[in-house]
Amino acid sequence: MSLPCKKHFIQDNCFYECEPHIGLWVVNTTRKISSERYFKVPLCSKDCDEWFKDCKNDYTCVYNWPREFKFQKGHNICPENSQCLTFSEMYKTAKDFCESDHSWKYTESEFCMHIWFDGVADFNKKVSILPSLLALPSTSSTFLY
Repeated sequence: MSLPCKKHFIQDNCFYECEPHIGLWVVNTTRKISSERYFKVPLCSKDCDEWFKDCKNDYTCVYNWPREFKFQKGHNICPENSQCLTFSEMYKTAKDFCESDHSWKYTESEFCMHIWFDGVADFNKKVSILPSLLALPSTSSTFLY
């Protein structure tokens, strides 16, 4: 994986582990590797577009990473008979890529989360309080993937 692409996946993990305002989108799961994940987090389209641009020439062998990779000895392994394709071949658009595993929701409005955060501006906080201000129901549930 190229370094420009890899930095986004590292930041994705940092977001999951460190973003203090992600709670509304955390759901329980029955996956072997974790008991919870985030689901349909409103990711800013600019962040998704940049991620896809940096990865478009890198390769993947599966469309939905959490469901289709074989996880063995701490690593994701391509399933038998899978074909390696560039990200731009596997995913038709940045939106398709970011929404393929259901963690992210490609969002063009200003009420979106930035995967790149510095802890100072606290931009993501306003996004996390919006549903409670609008009295929207929680997305909490349990997922198999």
